[in-house]
Amino acid sequence: MDKQRILDQIVERVNHDETGISRLLQANPDSRLPRRSFDGIITEEVFLTHLYFESKVVEEHKKRLSSFLSNGDGRNTVFILGYQGCGKTTFVSSLLNYYRSEKGLSSSSLLRVDCDAYGVTSDNDPLKSIFIQSLLSFLKSCVEPFEKFVLFFDKNVNVLTQLTNYRQISAFRVFIDQFIREKKNINNIAERDECLSWFVQTYAFKDVFYILFMFLLSNVFREKESTTPIVVFIDDLDSVDEHETLRSFITAVDDFTIDMSGIFHDLCIYEDAVDRYQYTDKIKIVIAMRETTRAALPSSHFSDIFNDLYTHYDITDWQDKHMIAQKRLDFLRESPRLSPEKQYESRCISNIMLDSSRHTTNVFTALFNNNYRKTINAITLAVKDHKKQFDDYNNIMGLDKQVYRYGARGILFKLIIDNFIRQNYFKEIGVLDLLGHTTDISIARLVLSYLSNYTDTGCGNNRHHPLRQLLQDFKDAQISDPCNIMQIVQNMYNLENAKWSHLISFSQLDYIDNKNINPETSSLHYTCAGKIFLETVTTHFEFFSSRMGFNQQNEPRNEPLFCKSNRIKDSDGKYKFVNVIETIFNEVAKCCESLRVHNKKVCLRTKYPDPYKYDIKIYHESPFIAQISKSSSGKRMKQFHEERIIDSHIGYIDVFRKYILNETTINVSEKIEINKILHRLLEKYVRLLESDVVLKSNNHLLSHFKNQLNLIKKDFKNFDIAVNKESYSS
Repeated sequence: MDKQRILDQIVERVNHDETGISRLLQANPDSRLPRRSFDGIITEEVFLTHLYFESKVVEEHKKRLSSFLSNGDGRNTVFILGYQGCGKTTFVSSLLNYYRSEKGLSSSSLLRVDCDAYGVTSDNDPLKSIFIQSLLSFLKSCVEPFEKFVLFFDKNVNVLTQLTNYRQISAFRVFIDQFIREKKNINNIAERDECLSWFVQTYAFKDVFYILFMFLLSNVFREKESTTPIVVFIDDLDSVDEHETLRSFITAVDDFTIDMSGIFHDLCIYEDAVDRYQYTDKIKIVIAMRETTRAALPSSHFSDIFNDLYTHYDITDWQDKHMIAQKRLDFLRESPRLSPEKQYESRCISNIMLDSSRHTTNVFTALFNNNYRKTINAITLAVKDHKKQFDDYNNIMGLDKQVYRYGARGILFKLIIDNFIRQNYFKEIGVLDLLGHTTDISIARLVLSYLSNYTDTGCGNNRHHPLRQLLQDFKDAQISDPCNIMQIVQNMYNLENAKWSHLISFSQLDYIDNKNINPETSSLHYTCAGKIFLETVTTHFEFFSSRMGFNQQNEPRNEPLFCKSNRIKDSDGKYKFVNVIETIFNEVAKCCESLRVHNKKVCLRTKYPDPYKYDIKIYHESPFIAQISKSSSGKRMKQFHEERIIDSHIGYIDVFRKYILNETTINVSEKIEINKILHRLLEKYVRLLESDVVLKSNNHLLSHFKNQLNLIKKDFKNFDIAVNKESYSS
């Protein structure tokens, strides 16, 4: 493998492709996708050698799962769960290769069923087609598979008669007996097609599922006796998303487990075997799927039994997405032929992906439910289309004081949010534009606030909440019409198919018909994206700035606050940033008044004491007030939304103030003027926080803000005093 030649070929394509960087960051060796494999240049060897990154965390999990497949502690079915694009298929491939290498296994003991490999999602019975194609592919790789099947079947026929679908298996025994007598060959295309047609016409999916495992068992029948289990990896089950189809899948798995557990110890697995084996020791099944697919699987009638046999792993945050990107960018930048434009893009993306304290991983990637492809698409699009803003971003990221990175992140934040607004994502979930603001409240935020009290973001946990209870509580509080709430919930879930990601998901998902969710039997939780939207996006200064909309040229009315363009004075001698902050403050004040009206109505209808007149505790502890994670302590605490908005904006504006005051290109007299201006604007926020309009759970914070502002007022020449809560401790 000539590394330099391969690198040159890749760089040539990156340079001449407008989305070349994004394309490389998402590259893989899948030959079915020429753009992803760079027209076949990125083979599996090239991918594993130069582009693949696997963290120590993933390696440890891989070893643990490999050990499970060898032992299992009485369990034999593993569900690999995670949000879309979090790396499930990559992990399954790595696990399979590791397990095969570690155990020195031949293909006879392993089978991978790739549900996305055969392009049959439009088939009337896609699962049956997928498993038939997988079975035929497996048979092509075997030596005398039909002959071995006959030997295994005849040896165990008295035991196999106890299976619920013994007649179907027996019918196949008759078919292949004739196939063998006529000296037909499974590797002959016409004769394989004959076999395929027979399967399609004769069997339901469940029958094919059983026969697949019969072939796997028969394939080792004449081998040397071994305790090594037979492992089937079923990947990308999400390709099959019809509710009834998924029902048939889990029914087949459940029935097969019950059937085989009852007879397996009586089967003769090896021709000359003395020992007998337990089903859970000899058969292992690994199933990879999204949490949305798992939610659509119906509950088993034998749930108590399967709790002992099945286990799951949520791999959502196992992969280091920032290091995956960095490995590829480092490889790309080894070439001197990379164009200046692409070099600039790669530097910007490196700055973002390697941001301190795992900020990109914990916030930006989480905003896309840890979907690597969606995160990369959003970031590369922002970098490619906004060079001027990213000049400012890079300058801030290059400064010694890391606190200023808050502003750089704000630049990226606004560019991404602006794109969400252009895609109408916020309108679909009931988030309001600020221009022409009414007293209405964002339903999406209220739903997420409610769920934050009962659920968390995990794909395989039990912290979920009945949908019917959410609808009943919102109905009792008369927050909105139940049909409207249901539509917003549906739209929040449907964002899974957008360039963003779904804000809520389900632990159990049932439908009344093909379109409408059944609230009586479905349960939900908020997702990583929903959590970040609630805790970070909805209160962020740049979120309010983005919601001011676009001008007639379809350009945002406001630039991100930390951009240099905001330091220019207008014809009246007024800094542009003053107009931006004053406009946003006015909208915050309106928002706080809307929240006051909303809070009073909810308390009246739910018979809570009026928190503006009496003790706030009862309303504060209600499910309508969000529980927020505190990054500094990791604890979750209740906090009023209006209080969080003001707190967030004060922190952001104060970092902006400190950033400007430490600019070496600005003279001292101008800095004093700027300090006075921003002090006045911060005072407006503090007075709003102090007013009766705003509910407060932390009066100590208000005291801190007032004290710090008084210190600044005493000496505007002192540029080192911070107002934000980073300097506050209680």
